[in-house]
Amino acid sequence: MRNTTETEVGILHFLREKWNEYTRVFGSKDKFSEEELFVLSSDENPHEGYRSYSTIGLSSFVHRSGDTKVRLELAGCALEGVENYDNLLASCAYYSISNESCISYGFIIKNIMYDHNLSRSLEHMTFVSPFLWDGMRCRLSDEFTCHWLLALPISSGEANFLIENGIDALERRFEDMNVDVLDLERESIF
Repeated sequence: MRNTTETEVGILHFLREKWNEYTRVFGSKDKFSEEELFVLSSDENPHEGYRSYSTIGLSSFVHRSGDTKVRLELAGCALEGVENYDNLLASCAYYSISNESCISYGFIIKNIMYDHNLSRSLEHMTFVSPFLWDGMRCRLSDEFTCHWLLALPISSGEANFLIENGIDALERRFEDMNVDVLDLERESIF
């Protein structure tokens, strides 16, 4: 595993201050592209019984939002007993790297949940604003501000609704129906 860069250390310090100092960092290497990045996990975050995750290293690859360059990391959250969520989040990051930094708000990675056997009802992953945590934006220099997107598992029916109506409509539907979007075994709303 490679050493961390100065930027990655800055992101690590930001996350430890933001979430809590009781974190673990795992190295990850993509079996296809040989790219390497890190995944941080934080227990009891954002609430008791949950574990939060963040990639560290995806932001070294430039993403675009229209004509704007964006530095992006991915965050996720699951019940503390869920195994391999860190690998799932790393797979999302490697998907983005191998597909020219394609992840953005409302983007869907099809069937990635199956690859990790983490849910019987949710097959895909989309990406939304990291509403679980306030202030998930880290300015490390004048040229480098890192933003986060929250990885959100969804069903095929929810993915179809997102495609037809947009991510904002899907998020509103989740809110209106009081859906626990962190429950990997929840039923689809469609």
